[in-house]
Amino acid sequence: MGIGIGGAASSSTKSKPPAPTPAQLAAQAQATTARIHQEAVEKAANERTRVATEKKEAAEKASEARAAAGKAREEAAQKHNEEQKEKEEAAQKLANETKNYEGIGEKNLGTIVVPVSSTISWTCPGCKSGEGGNFIINNASSDSETIAVNGLDQTRGVSPMAAGTYHTVVVQTTNHEPWTVRIAPGE
Repeated sequence: MGIGIGGAASSSTKSKPPAPTPAQLAAQAQATTARIHQEAVEKAANERTRVATEKKEAAEKASEARAAAGKAREEAAQKHNEEQKEKEEAAQKLANETKNYEGIGEKNLGTIVVPVSSTISWTCPGCKSGEGGNFIINNASSDSETIAVNGLDQTRGVSPMAAGTYHTVVVQTTNHEPWTVRIAPGE
């Protein structure tokens, strides 16, 4: 303490605020609790919103993925169907281009048109070895390509056949034997 003018003692310290009353302390505690509770409620609401947004985004992505997968399945099925149709058309074309003949003994097959390189196969079960059987296919000597099949003592054979037109195609067997001839595209 110091001595002031006039000799009276003066206080240089400030006075302390009065201590809060129990009611004020209770009010402060309630305010703090309310603020903490409000923050917790806001935090929980924000968390629920975040989770809901993530779920919505995940559902949208899953829906998009299902749609993309469905489209991919449809495209794959369509491609498969197109490929299957092409195979069937190719098989039908091959079947249409395949020529089959049969007979007994000698037979004139006439003119045969072979549009692509093919394979000629034949059977003659009676043209067995040791029985003097012979199976022959000839065509006109004026043709640019020749069918040169001469199966002595053979019951079957396969030979390549060039694309072209073959005139006066004749099949001959000894002993009047039954036979089959097949000309199929491809080698």
